[in-house]
Amino acid sequence: MRIRLTVGLCAFLLVGSALATPPTHAATGNSCGWSAQMEDDEGGPVMVASSCDTDTEYGPVFRLMCGGEISIRYYGFEMEADLPPTSLVLTSGGKSLDTDVVYEEMDGALASYVALTSPVISLLKTGDEIAVTLSGVELPSRTVSLAGSSAAIDKLISDCR
Repeated sequence: MRIRLTVGLCAFLLVGSALATPPTHAATGNSCGWSAQMEDDEGGPVMVASSCDTDTEYGPVFRLMCGGEISIRYYGFEMEADLPPTSLVLTSGGKSLDTDVVYEEMDGALASYVALTSPVISLLKTGDEIAVTLSGVELPSRTVSLAGSSAAIDKLISDCR
């Protein structure tokens, strides 16, 4: 009887402490990495490379998909349909590149369409993190982890070909 009570109490304490302790990646914000996996889309299964799921309340900050070229979908800011034409400015390791984006109301993303060999894709695969701003729009800069981005994007590109 005493052994059961002790084991039961230990299990209760372990489960209780696990539920009360937030996951480490939620506390740090950028400790999880990119991934590539098949996802269902309106046209059927599609390979998607995406940044860490805890980057925004809406899911990944970046989602990359292919269809002849790469669709870069950015969800890092609260955006509205009346957003003026703008560019996404990406900075990593002292190098900055920009790519024109359009707001796509269907999923609320800023979308850019680039070639598989675009320097923007190369920049997303390089370094530890990337700073993101919008040209001509007064919103705060965001920093997104690039941990695992190279492998995830390479898997996406391999599936695109």
